[in-house]
Amino acid sequence: MVNPPVLQIQKVDHEQEEVRRALLGFLAERETHNLFILGNLMARFPGSHIYVASRHGKWAGVAGYYQTPRSIIPYSTDAEISRALVRHILGIHRPVEWLCGVGYAAGPALDEMKSCGFAVINDPRQVFMEAAVDQEADIPQCPHEDLARFIKDRDGEKLVHLLRYLRRPDDDSPVTDDDIRRALLNRQRLVIEMDGKLVSTAATNGMGIRAFQIIGVVTLSEYRRRGYARALCGALMRHVYRQGARRAALFTDINNTAAQDCYRSLGFRVSDDYIVAHVRS
Repeated sequence: MVNPPVLQIQKVDHEQEEVRRALLGFLAERETHNLFILGNLMARFPGSHIYVASRHGKWAGVAGYYQTPRSIIPYSTDAEISRALVRHILGIHRPVEWLCGVGYAAGPALDEMKSCGFAVINDPRQVFMEAAVDQEADIPQCPHEDLARFIKDRDGEKLVHLLRYLRRPDDDSPVTDDDIRRALLNRQRLVIEMDGKLVSTAATNGMGIRAFQIIGVVTLSEYRRRGYARALCGALMRHVYRQGARRAALFTDINNTAAQDCYRSLGFRVSDDYIVAHVRS
Protein backbone atom coordinates (compact mmCIF):
# COMPACT_ATOMS: atom_id res chain seq x y z
CA MET A 1 0.00 0.00 0.00
CA VAL A 2 1.40 3.39 -1.03
CA ASN A 3 0.95 6.21 1.45
CA PRO A 4 -0.46 9.46 0.03
CA PRO A 5 2.06 12.28 -0.37
CA VAL A 6 2.45 14.41 2.74
CA LEU A 7 1.07 17.91 2.46
CA GLN A 8 3.40 20.62 3.71
CA ILE A 9 2.25 24.13 4.57
CA GLN A 10 4.63 26.97 5.27
CA LYS A 11 4.59 30.72 5.48
CA VAL A 12 6.55 32.39 2.69
CA ASP A 13 8.30 35.74 2.67
CA HIS A 14 6.37 37.48 -0.09
CA GLU A 15 8.75 40.47 0.09
CA GLN A 16 11.49 38.34 -1.48
CA GLU A 17 11.47 38.88 -5.23
CA GLU A 18 11.96 35.17 -6.03
CA VAL A 19 8.96 34.26 -3.86
CA ARG A 20 6.83 37.01 -5.41
CA ARG A 21 7.61 35.70 -8.90
CA ALA A 22 6.69 32.17 -7.84
CA LEU A 23 3.39 33.37 -6.35
CA LEU A 24 2.56 35.33 -9.48
CA GLY A 25 3.32 32.31 -11.64
CA PHE A 26 1.18 29.96 -9.54
CA LEU A 27 -1.80 32.30 -9.29
CA ALA A 28 -1.68 33.53 -12.91
CA GLU A 29 -3.48 30.50 -14.38
CA ARG A 30 -6.73 31.61 -12.74
CA GLU A 31 -5.85 35.23 -12.20
CA THR A 32 -9.35 36.64 -11.86
CA HIS A 33 -10.11 34.11 -9.09
CA ASN A 34 -7.09 35.30 -7.12
CA LEU A 35 -7.31 39.05 -7.25
CA PHE A 36 -7.51 39.56 -3.51
CA ILE A 37 -4.20 37.77 -3.03
CA LEU A 38 -2.60 39.20 -6.19
CA GLY A 39 -3.78 42.77 -5.67
CA ASN A 40 -2.61 42.86 -2.07
CA LEU A 41 0.67 41.23 -3.08
CA MET A 42 1.37 43.77 -5.83
CA ALA A 43 0.39 46.69 -3.60
CA ARG A 44 2.45 45.31 -0.70
CA PHE A 45 -0.65 45.60 1.46
CA PRO A 46 0.37 45.89 5.13
CA GLY A 47 -0.54 43.08 7.50
CA SER A 48 -0.39 40.36 4.82
CA HIS A 49 0.67 36.78 5.65
CA ILE A 50 0.98 34.29 2.78
CA TYR A 51 0.97 30.49 3.19
CA VAL A 52 1.77 27.88 0.54
CA ALA A 53 0.70 24.22 0.52
CA SER A 54 2.92 21.81 -1.40
CA ARG A 55 3.24 18.10 -2.16
CA HIS A 56 6.53 16.57 -3.33
CA GLY A 57 7.89 20.12 -3.53
CA LYS A 58 5.17 21.25 -5.95
CA TRP A 59 2.78 24.03 -4.95
CA ALA A 60 -0.85 22.96 -4.69
CA GLY A 61 -2.51 25.89 -2.90
CA VAL A 62 -2.01 29.39 -1.53
CA ALA A 63 -3.86 31.31 1.17
CA GLY A 64 -3.53 34.76 2.65
CA TYR A 65 -4.36 36.01 6.12
CA TYR A 66 -4.90 39.78 6.32
CA GLN A 67 -5.00 41.83 9.46
CA THR A 68 -7.27 44.56 7.99
CA PRO A 69 -9.89 43.26 7.88
CA ARG A 70 -9.11 40.05 9.77
CA SER A 71 -9.71 37.69 6.88
CA ILE A 72 -8.61 34.50 5.17
CA ILE A 73 -8.49 34.16 1.37
CA PRO A 74 -7.85 30.53 0.30
CA TYR A 75 -7.06 29.27 -3.19
CA SER A 76 -6.69 25.72 -4.42
CA THR A 77 -8.50 23.61 -6.98
CA ASP A 78 -8.32 20.76 -4.42
CA ALA A 79 -11.00 21.04 -1.72
CA GLU A 80 -8.95 19.15 0.87
CA ILE A 81 -6.02 21.49 0.41
CA SER A 82 -8.31 24.50 0.93
CA ARG A 83 -9.47 22.88 4.18
CA ALA A 84 -5.89 22.19 5.27
CA LEU A 85 -4.77 25.75 4.57
CA VAL A 86 -7.59 27.14 6.70
CA ARG A 87 -6.86 24.72 9.56
CA HIS A 88 -3.22 25.76 9.47
CA ILE A 89 -3.98 29.49 9.50
CA LEU A 90 -6.51 29.13 12.33
CA GLY A 91 -3.78 27.56 14.41
CA ILE A 92 -1.68 30.72 14.03
CA HIS A 93 -3.94 33.72 13.51
CA ARG A 94 -6.90 34.80 15.61
CA PRO A 95 -9.32 36.42 15.46
CA VAL A 96 -10.77 35.75 12.02
CA GLU A 97 -13.83 37.71 10.98
CA TRP A 98 -14.09 37.05 7.23
CA LEU A 99 -13.50 34.26 4.75
CA CYS A 100 -13.62 35.17 1.06
CA GLY A 101 -12.88 33.42 -2.18
CA VAL A 102 -14.16 31.73 -5.32
CA GLY A 103 -16.67 29.02 -4.49
CA TYR A 104 -14.67 25.89 -5.27
CA ALA A 105 -11.91 27.02 -2.87
CA ALA A 106 -13.77 29.03 -0.23
CA GLY A 107 -16.75 26.67 0.03
CA PRO A 108 -14.73 23.75 1.47
CA ALA A 109 -12.71 26.21 3.57
CA LEU A 110 -15.90 27.59 5.09
CA ASP A 111 -17.09 24.06 5.91
CA GLU A 112 -13.78 23.53 7.70
CA MET A 113 -14.24 26.72 9.71
CA LYS A 114 -17.70 25.57 10.74
CA SER A 115 -16.23 22.26 11.92
CA CYS A 116 -13.76 24.31 14.00
CA GLY A 117 -16.62 26.03 15.82
CA PHE A 118 -17.12 29.14 13.68
CA ALA A 119 -20.62 30.44 13.01
CA VAL A 120 -21.58 32.28 9.81
CA ILE A 121 -23.54 35.44 10.61
CA ASN A 122 -24.49 36.50 7.09
CA ASP A 123 -25.66 34.91 3.85
CA PRO A 124 -22.26 34.30 2.21
CA ARG A 125 -23.57 33.48 -1.27
CA GLN A 126 -22.34 35.78 -4.01
CA VAL A 127 -22.08 35.67 -7.79
CA PHE A 128 -18.74 36.28 -9.47
CA MET A 129 -18.76 38.45 -12.58
CA GLU A 130 -16.07 39.22 -15.15
CA ALA A 131 -15.61 41.64 -18.04
CA ALA A 132 -13.05 41.81 -20.82
CA VAL A 133 -11.68 45.29 -21.52
CA ASP A 134 -9.79 45.01 -24.79
CA GLN A 135 -9.95 48.72 -25.51
CA GLU A 136 -11.07 51.80 -23.62
CA ALA A 137 -14.07 52.11 -25.92
CA ASP A 138 -15.40 48.90 -24.29
CA ILE A 139 -16.04 50.94 -21.12
CA PRO A 140 -19.32 52.88 -21.37
CA GLN A 141 -19.09 56.59 -20.62
CA CYS A 142 -21.38 56.93 -17.61
CA PRO A 143 -23.35 59.99 -16.49
CA HIS A 144 -21.90 61.48 -13.28
CA GLU A 145 -18.46 59.99 -13.94
CA ASP A 146 -17.06 63.52 -13.69
CA LEU A 147 -18.14 63.55 -10.01
CA ALA A 148 -15.90 60.60 -9.13
CA ARG A 149 -12.70 61.40 -7.21
CA PHE A 150 -10.17 59.50 -5.15
CA ILE A 151 -10.41 59.78 -1.37
CA LYS A 152 -8.46 62.39 0.57
CA ASP A 153 -7.32 62.53 4.18
CA ARG A 154 -10.14 64.93 5.01
CA ASP A 155 -12.69 62.25 4.03
CA GLY A 156 -11.85 60.00 6.97
CA GLU A 157 -14.87 60.37 9.25
CA LYS A 158 -17.37 60.65 6.41
CA LEU A 159 -15.89 57.57 4.77
CA VAL A 160 -16.19 55.57 8.00
CA HIS A 161 -19.92 56.29 8.09
CA LEU A 162 -20.36 55.33 4.43
CA LEU A 163 -18.43 52.05 4.83
CA ARG A 164 -20.42 51.22 7.96
CA TYR A 165 -23.51 51.45 5.77
CA LEU A 166 -21.99 48.66 3.69
CA ARG A 167 -20.75 46.41 6.49
CA ARG A 168 -22.56 47.33 9.72
CA PRO A 169 -25.51 49.63 8.92
CA ASP A 170 -26.74 49.67 12.54
CA ASP A 171 -23.37 50.75 13.98
CA ASP A 172 -23.79 54.22 15.48
CA SER A 173 -20.78 54.06 17.83
CA PRO A 174 -18.36 57.02 17.94
CA VAL A 175 -15.79 57.12 15.14
CA THR A 176 -12.29 56.43 16.44
CA ASP A 177 -8.87 57.30 15.04
CA ASP A 178 -8.39 53.60 14.28
CA ASP A 179 -11.68 53.54 12.33
CA ILE A 180 -10.41 56.45 10.23
CA ARG A 181 -7.00 54.84 9.70
CA ARG A 182 -8.64 51.64 8.46
CA ALA A 183 -11.04 53.50 6.19
CA LEU A 184 -8.22 55.46 4.54
CA LEU A 185 -5.85 52.49 4.24
CA ASN A 186 -6.82 51.67 0.65
CA ARG A 187 -6.19 54.84 -1.34
CA GLN A 188 -7.50 53.26 -4.54
CA ARG A 189 -11.05 54.17 -3.56
CA LEU A 190 -13.32 56.53 -5.48
CA VAL A 191 -16.18 58.48 -3.93
CA ILE A 192 -18.96 60.83 -4.95
CA GLU A 193 -19.73 63.68 -2.59
CA MET A 194 -23.13 65.35 -2.53
CA ASP A 195 -24.80 67.68 -0.05
CA GLY A 196 -21.69 67.78 2.12
CA LYS A 197 -21.43 63.99 2.59
CA LEU A 198 -19.98 61.00 0.81
CA VAL A 199 -22.91 59.21 -0.78
CA SER A 200 -21.34 56.50 -2.95
CA THR A 201 -18.04 54.66 -3.17
CA ALA A 202 -16.23 51.90 -5.06
CA ALA A 203 -12.66 50.66 -4.76
CA THR A 204 -10.08 48.27 -6.08
CA ASN A 205 -7.20 46.64 -4.27
CA GLY A 206 -5.13 47.19 -7.38
CA MET A 207 -4.12 45.27 -10.47
CA GLY A 208 -2.86 41.72 -10.31
CA ILE A 209 -1.08 40.85 -13.53
CA ARG A 210 -3.50 41.95 -16.25
CA ALA A 211 -6.74 42.00 -14.26
CA PHE A 212 -8.25 43.84 -11.32
CA GLN A 213 -11.33 43.63 -9.16
CA ILE A 214 -13.89 46.16 -8.01
CA ILE A 215 -14.77 45.91 -4.32
CA GLY A 216 -16.67 47.76 -1.60
CA VAL A 217 -19.40 49.30 -3.76
CA VAL A 218 -22.11 51.06 -1.74
CA THR A 219 -24.50 53.97 -2.15
CA LEU A 220 -26.63 55.52 0.59
CA SER A 221 -30.25 54.45 0.10
CA GLU A 222 -31.60 57.96 -0.46
CA TYR A 223 -29.07 58.50 -3.28
CA ARG A 224 -29.68 55.25 -5.15
CA ARG A 225 -31.07 54.93 -8.67
CA ARG A 226 -29.12 57.99 -9.81
CA GLY A 227 -26.32 56.01 -11.50
CA TYR A 228 -23.62 56.89 -8.96
CA ALA A 229 -22.37 53.32 -8.41
CA ARG A 230 -22.27 52.71 -12.17
CA ALA A 231 -20.33 55.95 -12.65
CA LEU A 232 -17.77 54.99 -9.99
CA CYS A 233 -17.28 51.51 -11.44
CA GLY A 234 -16.88 52.92 -14.94
CA ALA A 235 -14.33 55.44 -13.68
CA LEU A 236 -12.39 52.69 -11.91
CA MET A 237 -12.41 50.53 -15.03
CA ARG A 238 -11.08 53.42 -17.09
CA HIS A 239 -8.40 54.28 -14.52
CA VAL A 240 -7.05 50.73 -14.21
CA TYR A 241 -7.32 50.04 -17.95
CA ARG A 242 -4.89 52.91 -18.47
CA GLN A 243 -2.50 51.11 -16.09
CA GLY A 244 -2.61 48.00 -18.29
CA ALA A 245 -5.55 45.96 -17.01
CA ARG A 246 -7.48 44.00 -19.62
CA ARG A 247 -9.95 42.09 -17.43
CA ALA A 248 -12.15 43.20 -14.56
CA ALA A 249 -13.89 41.11 -11.91
CA LEU A 250 -16.26 41.67 -9.01
CA PHE A 251 -18.71 39.82 -6.81
CA THR A 252 -22.14 40.78 -5.57
CA ASP A 253 -24.97 39.33 -3.50
CA ILE A 254 -26.71 36.44 -5.25
CA ASN A 255 -30.09 38.11 -4.67
CA ASN A 256 -29.05 41.64 -5.64
CA THR A 257 -30.42 41.64 -9.17
CA ALA A 258 -30.30 45.45 -9.40
CA ALA A 259 -26.54 45.42 -8.84
CA GLN A 260 -26.10 42.57 -11.29
CA ASP A 261 -28.04 44.51 -13.94
CA CYS A 262 -25.86 47.55 -13.27
CA TYR A 263 -22.69 45.52 -13.78
CA ARG A 264 -24.07 43.84 -16.90
CA SER A 265 -24.55 47.31 -18.39
CA LEU A 266 -20.79 47.77 -17.94
CA GLY A 267 -20.01 44.52 -19.77
CA PHE A 268 -19.83 42.08 -16.84
CA ARG A 269 -21.18 38.53 -17.03
CA VAL A 270 -21.63 35.91 -14.29
CA SER A 271 -18.82 33.35 -14.52
CA ASP A 272 -18.76 31.54 -11.15
CA ASP A 273 -20.02 31.58 -7.59
CA TYR A 274 -18.24 33.33 -4.74
CA ILE A 275 -18.18 33.25 -0.93
CA VAL A 276 -18.02 36.27 1.37
CA ALA A 277 -18.60 34.89 4.86
CA HIS A 278 -18.72 37.02 8.01
CA VAL A 279 -17.77 34.59 10.77
CA ARG A 280 -17.28 34.48 14.52
CA SER A 281 -15.95 31.81 16.84
